[in-house]
Amino acid sequence: MEKHTTTAKSKITRRNYSRISGSLELPNLVEIQTNSYKWFKEVGIKEVFDDIYPITNFNEIRQELETGGAVFQSNSNAEIMAYVIATERCVTDTLEDAVLSSMRKLKGAYSTVICAPSRLIGFRDMHGFRPLCIGKLKNSWIFTSESCVIDSLGGEFVRDVEPGEMVVVDEEGFHSYKLKLLPDKTSFCLFEYVYIARPDSVINGVCVHNARFRAGELLYDEFPIEADMVCGVPDSGLIAAQGYAKASGIPFSTGFVKNKYIGRTVGSGKDKKKRLPQHKAQISEAEMRKLAEETVTRKKNCFYENLRKEGLSIIGEFKQASPSLGKIISKINLMDRIEEYNASVDAISCLTEEDHFNGNVSYLKEIRAKSQLPILRKDFMIEEYQFYEAKAIGADAVLLITAILDDVQMHDFYQLARELELDVLVETHDEEEIERAMKINPRIIGVNNRNLKDFSITLETTKRLRPYIPKDKVFVTESGVMGDEDVRFLHECQVDAFLIGRAFMEAENPKALAQKWKEIFAGA
Repeated sequence: MEKHTTTAKSKITRRNYSRISGSLELPNLVEIQTNSYKWFKEVGIKEVFDDIYPITNFNEIRQELETGGAVFQSNSNAEIMAYVIATERCVTDTLEDAVLSSMRKLKGAYSTVICAPSRLIGFRDMHGFRPLCIGKLKNSWIFTSESCVIDSLGGEFVRDVEPGEMVVVDEEGFHSYKLKLLPDKTSFCLFEYVYIARPDSVINGVCVHNARFRAGELLYDEFPIEADMVCGVPDSGLIAAQGYAKASGIPFSTGFVKNKYIGRTVGSGKDKKKRLPQHKAQISEAEMRKLAEETVTRKKNCFYENLRKEGLSIIGEFKQASPSLGKIISKINLMDRIEEYNASVDAISCLTEEDHFNGNVSYLKEIRAKSQLPILRKDFMIEEYQFYEAKAIGADAVLLITAILDDVQMHDFYQLARELELDVLVETHDEEEIERAMKINPRIIGVNNRNLKDFSITLETTKRLRPYIPKDKVFVTESGVMGDEDVRFLHECQVDAFLIGRAFMEAENPKALAQKWKEIFAGA
């Protein structure tokens, strides 16, 4: 159906190709969401969690303990559970016996891990409301609420902790204990599949992604409608929307976009904003700009040229810590590592961020004095001062993180870097960020395989995003390269360069590792 409408003011003819006759009045989406949230907070949440809220006998237990002299510092379930276990430990032979006894007293939803001096203890309530699973990484055991954590660490999923089960890992191995009296059926919280869990998790043998997709299909079976498109409300609703679209034949598209600049911590640049006045107190912005302008460029475009050559290029990273790994214990000292890099990699990345990566600008200066390789300054670049500083301390390139910059900042910082004869690696994490990055037409674009929200890593991110990056750009994959199979996988993704941090920092011989991976890449 085609309709023609001409407005008196604009004289513009509008055409409507909708399959639905007439037009729908646009609702007040803000008001709808506000009212929905208010209802859920006041009514819905009570209806959903009345029977499963941890710990349902909280008040009863607390009153009993306070009568016995206990003094509480909060209203948290964790504190009440700790008190119950500690109390039971006074009348039982072992900590394990105390936990089992506490599990009989505590009613509600809990999946808990205790880190004792000589053992790990994981236990789950008798109804199995909340997930808890077990994984193994080499000789170490992992307890986590979701299996995707095990995958991101490179471990192997073993099994779920069963409802009413306590699992103990000590020097003697793996031990399982179960409550004797268990309910006839479990009561797993469906919200894990609908909203809470990550889509790449497997819970109770069911893939969360598949569960959400199937939920969308079933929704169409029960509530079929006529529409022009199906969209999900990020992020958990997207998969269900895709299922609805498939079942209905209605096209799936994006209708709502979550603001990714709200609520960031690591990666937001907040700590850097606090740090920068300290830098400026030592050297003013005017002085730093003068130093940058007086610094002679060693070799123009050297970072870019080293990455665009034939075959695999490798950026070897120097970092002393990371938000996900904590402090990194290097197998060799700085000077030896520089010699290893000088003989094997094509460029160096140096973390200068202080708060999350334990970096420092002096760290880059030290590397500059020992290496002629192009150096990338890796930091949260949020002010012009940092670009002048990068040039003054000897960097050849800087990192722009699309996730923490708006479009105007991206453009202005990119132009400033090029004016200072600094190459730029533009880092992205998803399709939207790539689209934004392409507005400044960068020569080098990177895909970070690390999720900034939960620090999980998957090389599938590079594979998924490769088609969105033009072939004339130098394509860098960042994070997650740990073994030979990763190299072969990324060869299939047609990347130009690897940025490697952890694998090289933990390697005793990064030179041999770099040479080996280049050979594998060339022969793949």
